Amino acid sequence: MAINPIRQKFVNAIAAVQASLVGREDVVQALFLSVLANESAVLLGEPGTAKSATVENVARCFTDATYFSLLFGKYVLPEEVFGPYDVPALKAGYYNRLTEGYLPKAHFAFLDEIFKANGSLLNSLLTVVNERKFDNGQRPAPEVGGRIDVPLRTCFGASNEVPEGTDMDALWDRFTVRLWVVGLNQNDDLATALLNLNYPIRTGSRRGAKTVAQLPPGGGITLAELDTAQDEAERLSVAPATITAVINIKNAVNAAFPGLITDRTLTRVLSLPRAAAWLEGATEVAPNHLECLVNAFWRDPSQRKTVAEAVYAHSNPTSEEVRKIVDNLKELSTSAWPKAGLDNGDEDARKAALGIVEEMRTGVQRLETLVGASSTKYAADLRMAQTLLDNCVKQVQAAFVKALGVKVNF
Repeated sequence: MAINPIRQKFVNAIAAVQASLVGREDVVQALFLSVLANESAVLLGEPGTAKSATVENVARCFTDATYFSLLFGKYVLPEEVFGPYDVPALKAGYYNRLTEGYLPKAHFAFLDEIFKANGSLLNSLLTVVNERKFDNGQRPAPEVGGRIDVPLRTCFGASNEVPEGTDMDALWDRFTVRLWVVGLNQNDDLATALLNLNYPIRTGSRRGAKTVAQLPPGGGITLAELDTAQDEAERLSVAPATITAVINIKNAVNAAFPGLITDRTLTRVLSLPRAAAWLEGATEVAPNHLECLVNAFWRDPSQRKTVAEAVYAHSNPTSEEVRKIVDNLKELSTSAWPKAGLDNGDEDARKAALGIVEEMRTGVQRLETLVGASSTKYAADLRMAQTLLDNCVKQVQAAFVKALGVKVNF
């Protein structure tokens, strides 16, 4: 079968961006899916988790696209977002903005701290992000004025907190893909990130090349190629089993959170599994392509786990079991270690510690068996599981050395 050159460009671009940032594989994949699906995405999480760097690397892969970025605050003015007024036109009685270089002319936009937008910006933002339209007043003929089309493909938002209050509900609803980004909490990821910085000290060039996605020669994606990819994804058929799975997901989520998934929400988000199927090279949208919907349905972070369980259970049971195993390993690794007892040579404490190690080892072995044929898909999960086990073994061995004066291999 001939390789689709545009799909290969996307695959290469995703791999390049993933290689440029440690521990952001799933986020990068989700952002590219949002671009392919022509939907907007928001990244939520604590400061310093590479949200802006990730978005910039994704947008940089589209070679002929314009990019707009702005940090929002309560005092950001409309002209900083939409452009200043055209003074000559203003003198003639026309309230028009010079939009070149601003949001209405951007193909990709990154709106940092988006939920700090004030009321004077909100309605215009809603129209641009959702309808791809901008109200630019009336211009003297033959210039184009009134409500104009904007070239925006995907709007990326970021925030350190989930919006509170009903005034931001409409804006929040515009972001179909919702990603919860956390810091690097695994020793191997953190060490890799630190070694990968390569930042010079006290110079103006602190952006090390290793943090910027390095595309292969000719690997940039054009907007025309993006259009072609979207057209091909749109033409994919949907398997009957996929429709059944979607209905089951909706029913399961709404049973836990009544009214969370509406019919309108479903019709909007189904472009995401189409994009996932196209990216995989599938000939139809299958139930497993619904996995990406874990990032589409939750409103509050407390809902994420329940939503994910429902999505995985009805789209890909293997993924659901992988998540359960990994979650159990995380819980075991952070459980209260009987360190005091180990330090004092307590026999019960030693047995308890060895029992935790053995349970973790069994979990890792089950994971390796479960996803052996799909190790690429679950590579990050396997790596995390093995790291948790290795760290646990080191802790117990250190405790045995301290208590008994010997290293115990197990």
